[in-house]
Amino acid sequence: MLRSLRIFAAWIAAVAMAWPVLASEPVVLEFRLTANGHMILPLSIAGAPPREAVIDTGANHAFLDSGHVAAAGIELPPPEAPKVNVLGIAGIQPYPATTIPHASVEGVQFDQFPAALHDSSSFPGPTNILPAIAFDHRILDFDFPERRLTLYDGKPTPVKTIRSRLDIREINEIWFVRVKLNRRQGWAMIDTGSNVTYVNSAFADTAAPRHRAKADAFLDGSTDGDALARIARVNRLNLGDHSLSDFELLVADPPLFEHLGLDGEPAMVLGLDALRHFRMQVDQQQGRLYLSVSGRRHQFHDGKINPRDLRRFLGRR
Repeated sequence: MLRSLRIFAAWIAAVAMAWPVLASEPVVLEFRLTANGHMILPLSIAGAPPREAVIDTGANHAFLDSGHVAAAGIELPPPEAPKVNVLGIAGIQPYPATTIPHASVEGVQFDQFPAALHDSSSFPGPTNILPAIAFDHRILDFDFPERRLTLYDGKPTPVKTIRSRLDIREINEIWFVRVKLNRRQGWAMIDTGSNVTYVNSAFADTAAPRHRAKADAFLDGSTDGDALARIARVNRLNLGDHSLSDFELLVADPPLFEHLGLDGEPAMVLGLDALRHFRMQVDQQQGRLYLSVSGRRHQFHDGKINPRDLRRFLGRR
């Protein structure tokens, strides 16, 4: 089953965020990729034993398992407490909210940050989501081939390979970059919380108009519900100086695009099925994203990804 975690919280009540400014020394975090294609790090809530958490560049607030929060000794909000709206595949849904006094990821400390809470019994995939913007260093260096996230200040570490530089456009603290699909330009959301890459109809209709319906392909979200997907044939997807050629791509229109004001614009979500082949450096200060590939990995040649090595995620109903 295709599982694309889409976590975007739109707060009803204003909640101040208090992510800390981290030390300037580089911090190296070892992560793993699950069989379903999620990026996982251990998150400890209020000193409790660590739980798996997805590190999500497509989220701007934490979204946590209420059972894990309660087990850490944090009192859950009463039923009548104000809720926050979380946007998922089926639309906006309200969830309880609380403030986490203290948490950590392999020694990186976070204090007094807001989080939406959910019941894990109805939640697909890993049940804790931590937004990448929680890490307050200038550089977030995602080395997916080496399964390593390095946090540091200063300029991005030089790499001795092909590297593309793309300017970041922030929409509600979520990162987008310009891409080309079959030579047509559009916006791509950088989303490590999604295990699949897909495009909206506005992009597919202009760049790959011969897409076809596929009744058994669904795009599943983190909240209840799903979105019927179609399939488009792509000749080339350009990410700066890198490209992927001759592959099929899901076409879907979840409420995410409309909420971000992109439902009428060519837009797509660039998920971990594609990002995992790169080293991705995000310069939060300069608003730039760098993509590079390792020359020692056989599936890359002259900056192009071999489509046979790109994982395909098609949900079966």
